[in-house]
Amino acid sequence: MMRDLLPLAETARQRLSQLQIMSLSCVYIRKCNIMSRWFGTSSTASETPFDFFQALAGFLLITTRDGKLVYISENVTEYLGHSMVDMKTQGDSLFDIIDKRDHITVQAQLLRGGTDVIPGQPLAFFCRMNMSRSVKRQSGFGDVKTMHVRGHFVAVPDPERGGEQLVFASFCYPLITIDSKDTLLLSDTMIFKSAHRLDMTYLEISHSGEFHLGFSSEEIISKSWYSFLHPEDIWEGQTKHIQLIKSRHEMGCMLTVRMLMANGQHIWVNMVMHVRQALANSDDPVVVCVNQVIK
Repeated sequence: MMRDLLPLAETARQRLSQLQIMSLSCVYIRKCNIMSRWFGTSSTASETPFDFFQALAGFLLITTRDGKLVYISENVTEYLGHSMVDMKTQGDSLFDIIDKRDHITVQAQLLRGGTDVIPGQPLAFFCRMNMSRSVKRQSGFGDVKTMHVRGHFVAVPDPERGGEQLVFASFCYPLITIDSKDTLLLSDTMIFKSAHRLDMTYLEISHSGEFHLGFSSEEIISKSWYSFLHPEDIWEGQTKHIQLIKSRHEMGCMLTVRMLMANGQHIWVNMVMHVRQALANSDDPVVVCVNQVIK
């Protein structure tokens, strides 16, 4: 039976319905087919060349251009709550995982460039992914988690069609949101914190912020946040800043901007800004920013 051929523990196989067996079989056959052509080996469905995923702050995702799943790393459980088997038995498509509101956006990204896609060219986008019920209750993210998906297309030899098949190999990383900023701040080295006067002059910046930007705190303190923004992002930063100050809303606001590094280059930073009461050495309210480096 097909159930017995699946590379799963006996207890896991026995719990599968016929529909789930068919879905898993499609994914594993697709994975073996593409991986063997990609890496030139006859690896089994239970083997994978990606054994380093546990060291990553995110999970690996590989799909075809039409969104058919090829591979999801096992640590997806840490981010969405679903086990790898659960994800694959929900369906054999990426769109079974993506929130319906983002289906058109993700589809457009995967089909971007039509037949003129250049393998290896970076591709990045944001989308919302569905979470398991247990994670919804515990994480404070709500029903979905906003992910930064970054990857590129790989040309895999396709002898049957006399050409190549494009697959999208990507890394999925959760973005901080207004609700999740405090949870992620505790464990993510790609996140740093800064405090500003209401005019966005720097008062404090964490050591991790010094590391990512390449400036010392002495070079940053008393300078304007705007002086570190990419010129094309100043208008958006100013708009969100004004909204924040006018509302004085404790929940704050979100934006994504490019920030200047000491080497003259820019990095993308996803930010949550909120107004807080005075610091210990001042009576004036401050703007606290939780900054997540995403590129």
